[in-house]
Amino acid sequence: MISRSELSHLIERFGREGVVVELGQGDLPLVRVSNKSCTGQVYLHGAHVTDWTPRGCDPVLFVSARSSYERGKAIRGGVPICFPWFGPGTSVTRPSVDGKANGKPVGVAHGFARTSEWTLAAVRQGPGKLSTSVIFELDADDAIRAIWPHEFHATYTVTFGQKLGMSLEIVNKDVAPFAYESALHTYLKVGDVRLLRIGGLKETEYLAKIEGEGLFKQTNDPLVLSGETDRVYRNTAAAISVTDPTMGRVVTNTKNDSNSTVIWNPWEEKSVSSAGMSAGEWLHMLCVETANTHDHAVVLAPGQKHVMHACIEASAIPT
Repeated sequence: MISRSELSHLIERFGREGVVVELGQGDLPLVRVSNKSCTGQVYLHGAHVTDWTPRGCDPVLFVSARSSYERGKAIRGGVPICFPWFGPGTSVTRPSVDGKANGKPVGVAHGFARTSEWTLAAVRQGPGKLSTSVIFELDADDAIRAIWPHEFHATYTVTFGQKLGMSLEIVNKDVAPFAYESALHTYLKVGDVRLLRIGGLKETEYLAKIEGEGLFKQTNDPLVLSGETDRVYRNTAAAISVTDPTMGRVVTNTKNDSNSTVIWNPWEEKSVSSAGMSAGEWLHMLCVETANTHDHAVVLAPGQKHVMHACIEASAIPT
């Protein structure tokens, strides 16, 4: 638990007009932002964004009412950071001589980033108080090295404004190359997931836990979900649009330096067994994840870096 002196130091260093550093749920420290464009909040625990609400709009991110706010556990909802592996982690061991990952599982689901305590490094106000950027950093420590023995430096920049910008930079500080997967596991708040129209994936190949082994191809556009969905779309840099007739808005996820997109909803039966979710909440969430996973795991030589960007925007459905 953070001490009073540590919290006071954060408040003194980073608090300013429109930026409040305080204790949130579970007495975990967070940064609360308010500017001319939006309000938002992000926890130091996992560098986890839990709110982005543009002025005059409903919240865009879903967070479960039953989510845990405890050290060592991931917050259910918002934008968890998956790093350095996605799912069980089959693509993130040291690359072999041909440059490909060895494909051995390395640890708990989705890696350690979403349950690590990140360092709050900087807060920057944009011109005209229209945006606020909050910057976090994470380095390897003994606990991390015990499950992933590589030296790295991660910088995560969250920009709250008319759009929600998220940028994850990874630098290889090791003496050997390593491979990693990453995802910005964005939970969108929706009116009724069954009525959504998801655009941007036509003719894209995907892996699917639910449909079975092998590759499938998205043939219908837009995509309309009718049951549990857990798909990794490959070789796609396209923006994804989510048209929500219940809430009367379109949420668009635009990305850069990401070759995978994940679409996920547990549906009713699976949501009952999902940790940190209440009955019926599956109706009101959809994960659209900016990612580099499986065959698109990033391989970095010593000294190299990679930056993955995501940008979320909400607008009224065109009439």
